[in-house]
Order: sequence, then structure tokens, then C-alpha cells
Amino acid sequence: MSTENPSASADHNDIAYKFAASAPHKKEFYRMGLVNQLNASMKKRLTLLTAPSGFGKTTLLAHWAAQPHLKTAWLTLEFGDNDPAFFFRNFIRALQQVKSNIGQDAFLVLQSQENVSMEKVLLRLIDDIGMVLQDFVIVLDNFEKIQAEPVHNMLSYFLENQPPQCHLFIASRTEPPFELAKLRSAGQLSEIRKPHLSFTMDDAKGLFNEVFKLEIPYGDVSALVVRAESMPAALKQAALGLEYYENLSAFVTEFEKDEREPVVFLSEILLQKQPQPVQTFLKQVHILPFLTPSLCLTVTGNADSAGILKSLAEAGHFLRQIGDEEIYLLQEIFLDATADIFSGLQDEKIINLNLRASLWFTQRRNIPRAFQHAVAAKNFDLAGQFVEEEAMEMLKRGELVTLLNWLQKLPSRVYEARPMLSVCQAWIAIISGQRDKIPSYLAKAEAANRHSKTPEAAAEHIAAIRDYLENVGE
Repeated sequence: MSTENPSASADHNDIAYKFAASAPHKKEFYRMGLVNQLNASMKKRLTLLTAPSGFGKTTLLAHWAAQPHLKTAWLTLEFGDNDPAFFFRNFIRALQQVKSNIGQDAFLVLQSQENVSMEKVLLRLIDDIGMVLQDFVIVLDNFEKIQAEPVHNMLSYFLENQPPQCHLFIASRTEPPFELAKLRSAGQLSEIRKPHLSFTMDDAKGLFNEVFKLEIPYGDVSALVVRAESMPAALKQAALGLEYYENLSAFVTEFEKDEREPVVFLSEILLQKQPQPVQTFLKQVHILPFLTPSLCLTVTGNADSAGILKSLAEAGHFLRQIGDEEIYLLQEIFLDATADIFSGLQDEKIINLNLRASLWFTQRRNIPRAFQHAVAAKNFDLAGQFVEEEAMEMLKRGELVTLLNWLQKLPSRVYEARPMLSVCQAWIAIISGQRDKIPSYLAKAEAANRHSKTPEAAAEHIAAIRDYLENVGE
């Protein structure tokens, strides 16, 4: 587990966007009834928003969180948060939005005690939370991305012991693996699911005629709701698409006759209506985890990156702005719907785009992102270099899950050129109690080290590991 205080971490944009809700947009329909339901849910221990992509979970939570009287700790989850060390650090940092010193005692426990139990650390964190004098909410968005049992167990324990002023809101495409029946029977669970999030006819009329000022007749609104399967995101895309059509009936007829998924048809329509430079820009930046003017300029070479991002965000097309900063996220439903279109980019172009992204993240010392893009660019030598440079610090921070994932992505030829990679495998085997694997890792490390121009570092680690094996009788 990490012993690095999250408040001392570098504030890179790719970290910062995880801790803020998207900015409310003028072309979003404000769902007062559901916002009020969330307000009432603050009497419960857990609130679940469960529905497929496109049903407005994140948008609803962002509208709710924008109320000035609320205190919220927001965390947007990613696959990288399946590493318990990463998740715990980010969870603490989210809580520090409520009170800046939350979690400091928990990190002192980690620093001062060996083999400390996670329950003891969480109890210290819960004690810190108990010192907050008003009700607040922890929002965990995109929870379906968390698949690791240790993280699920961490949150289950937290739920069982959380102070009464702390409430947990979880948005997910899938049901989280908690003991929901127990919470439900105790009256401590509030649930908002697909039927609640689906647009009614009144919602759709409000979107088309009040927000977009389209003055669509009732019959056409009904036809659009049916064809869009009551999905809020699809109906918003339909409203955006209608701004490009002079003939409403022609749009509705074309939409009804198309046999593809609603969001696929609508996303393609909206994309085709953009100027060619904007289409090209979107195809280039779809590989990125988030968007900023600087990152997009580096990757695309488009000098108007800042202007394109701003105009798309203002129009409500394809992306959303996070907080008040120039940080944007592409809408996941747009990425899902356009996957086939964007997959048409030539491998050479994808490789070059990812290499530029890796360079941008390397310059900012964000090695996890730099590694991911190096692998996507199939530059495994560069990826191996990142692992060698970061591995020992990652081990100290307890980031075993991430380090193992990185090592598994590298081909054997990279191990043959970089002895420290096999050394890392040996240390992980020691930490995880898999001593039977250590000799083979050492043999690979020694073989690679014979061809190394700088063998000293690996030799030192190999000697230390051999001393360990002798001391434990292997």
C-alpha cells in the first residue's frame, strides 16, 4: 500500500479531472424531480444510480453536486483504480476536497507500521471523517470500471463503518458487489435505476421545446422518444442533430428507418455535420484519456486545438468540460458509438499519435500515462525503459497490481535487454509469497545482465535477493 500522502502529489491535469464534476451545460435538461430525490437520499448510507451508458447518471450527479449548499468529494474512476494503492490514494484525495487533513493519520499508520491491516488503516480514516461537522457525500462515478476484489472489499468495509454524516453515491453501469439486501432492509439504500432515468414524454418535450427551442409537435416528440428508446443522451443528440435539418419530418423519417443503434446513427450524423478539420481532430484525439489544449496540440499538431475544444464544449457536441478549467472528457457514449469509424485510422497514424501523447506525458513525469501510450504505439523498448525507471518506487508505494500489469504487457525480447525487469518480477514474487518462482526470475536477470552496459544496479539487486533466499532456507 502506498505511503505517499496524496495531498503532496503533483497536480497534473490527468489527476485533477478525476476530482471534479463536469460543468453544467445550457443544453442539458435539468431534472428537478431526480435532483430532489438525490437530496432526500442524503439520509441514507448508500445511493446507487445503476443504468447503461447514455442514461444520464453523470449528468444528473453533476447537476445535483452544483447546488451551493452541498459538500461533495468527487472521484471519477478508471481501470487504473483497480490497483488498491491507486484507489486508496485517490479516495483520500477526493475526501480532502471536504477537509484538507482527512487521511493524514491513515498514512502515518502505513508509514510507521509493517504489515498493518487494511481494516486498521480504514478505521483511522473513518475516525478522520467523523471529525467533519456536517453531512457530505462521496461520489464514485464509473464504478463499473472497478473489478478488483480487494477494492470491493475495502469499500464494503467502509460502508459497514462509515460515520452517519458521510453518504456514498455510486454511479455504475452494473450492480456493485455489496450486500445490498442488508442495506435495503435497514432502510439505508436509495436506488435510481434505468426506469427512473429514462426520459418521459414530458422530459423530452422539455428538452426539445424549452432547452433547444425547437417547437416540435407532440407526435414527432413521441416518435423520437420511441426510436431513441427513452435514452437521455440519444434524445439530446437528436436535438443537436435537428439543428442541422430544416425539415423535421425528414429527420424523424430517416431516424426511424435506420436499423442501427440510436446513438450510432445520431453520433455519425453529428460527426458528418462537422467541418472536416474538426472531424479529423476528433479522430486523432479519441485515443486520449482526457483533453487539454496543450495535449491536443502536441498530438494533432492543430494550432486551433484550444478553439476546437471550446467550440465543441459550448455547442454540447461530443465532449464535456470538467469544472472551470480547460480540461475536457470525450463522452463515453460517443466513443462507443464511433468505435468502428475511428478504428479506420491507419496503424501508422495511430502509432504516431500515441508516441506524441507518450512524449507529452513523459515531459510532465506522468509515467503511467506515458507507459500506456508507449504500449499502444507498440514501442515496447520505451515502455520497458519506463518500467525500469519506475519499478522500485512503485514497489515502495505498494503498486504491485499496476506493476504486474505493466510487466505482462512487455514481450520477452525486452526482458532479454533489460535485466531489471526480471529483478522486478523476483521482488514481486518475494512480496506475494511465491518463492518457487524466484530462481527462474533470477536466472533470466543474470542472463540479461551479462549483456548490459550498466550491470551494477541489477547485480546489486540480484545479490540482495540471493541473500534473502539463503536466509529463508531456499
